[in-house]
Amino acid sequence: MLEVSSGPLTVRVPEGWSEFDSSSDPDSIKDPWVVGARDSEDAMTVQIRLSKDTGVAPEADATNSIALYGNIFAGDTQIEPRGTDDAEVDGADKAIVSYFEAVDDDGDYWDGLFLSAENSETGNVSTMEMVSLRGEGLSQDEAEGIIANASYDKSKE
Repeated sequence: MLEVSSGPLTVRVPEGWSEFDSSSDPDSIKDPWVVGARDSEDAMTVQIRLSKDTGVAPEADATNSIALYGNIFAGDTQIEPRGTDDAEVDGADKAIVSYFEAVDDDGDYWDGLFLSAENSETGNVSTMEMVSLRGEGLSQDEAEGIIANASYDKSKE
């Protein structure tokens, strides 16, 4: 497994994925994102991006609501919310995962999620965005495995 960390939020993705940041891919890593990983450089079907402090609200649930309904991360791409669940992230005071779907400029459907983990004392919320090409990317079980292995280290805020 490859560990990818934004500071406080760390996730493990499958071997063979490549990590990127603003120096290697400035078009994909813009504020608030600080690091990402994808399954392929040439024919990407899955990508994640992580923030150190998402900076939109001091709570995980509010952050995800703003991300979903304010469409603050997707730019011109319209996203359709598909539900929200509580999540367990080791070290976080609270974590929320919110699901969405999006259609890219080529008409391809992508399944996505925002996993936000919070430190209630400081109001820091770190977020992972994951997008997966429908039918070719991660299965639901694989995506849930990445979420289940997420951790939050308050000392790295």
